[in-house]
Amino acid sequence: MQQLNVDGNPVCSDNIKLQAEVVEYTTVTLLDGVNIGSLKDQFSALPMSKPPPADEPLKSTLKQAVREAMWHNLKAQEKKHNSNLRYMHKKLLNMLVDMDEFREQTEVDTEAWCSYIDTLSAEELNGLSVSKIRALALAAPDGSIMGIDDKIARKRPPRKK
Repeated sequence: MQQLNVDGNPVCSDNIKLQAEVVEYTTVTLLDGVNIGSLKDQFSALPMSKPPPADEPLKSTLKQAVREAMWHNLKAQEKKHNSNLRYMHKKLLNMLVDMDEFREQTEVDTEAWCSYIDTLSAEELNGLSVSKIRALALAAPDGSIMGIDDKIARKRPPRKK
C-alpha cells in the first residue's frame, strides 16, 4: 500500500514520536494527499530509540526542542512548497487551455479570412497584396477585417465564438 487516507492524519499532528512510527513502520508514501516519502529519510537520520542518560535530562530536552522546532519549520516549508506547486500546476493547466482556445480560434479566423478572400471580386483583389493581407489579418486582435473599405468589410461573415 502506497497511499492512505485517514481521518486525522498523524503525520500532521504535533506528536513527533507518532509521526516517526507512522513513517518508519509503514510503506505508505502518500498520507491524506501529503507526500511523506521524504520524511522517511529524515526520520531515519534521527536517533529515536536511545534513551538519554539520566544525568543529561536538560540536554535531552533541548535536543528534543530543536528537533521539534526544525520539524515544524520543515512542515511549514513543505506546506508552502506544496501550495506553490499546486498554484503553478493550476497556472500551467490554464495556460494549456488558453493555448488550445487560441489555436481553435486561429483556425476559425483563418477559415473566415479564406472565405472572405473567396468573395472578393477581381477589382477588390487588385487593391490587396500578400504583405497587406498578412498585416491586416495579424493586426486584427479579434479576427475582424480592418483597414479595408466598408463595402468589402461588410462581406465578411461575423466571427464565430
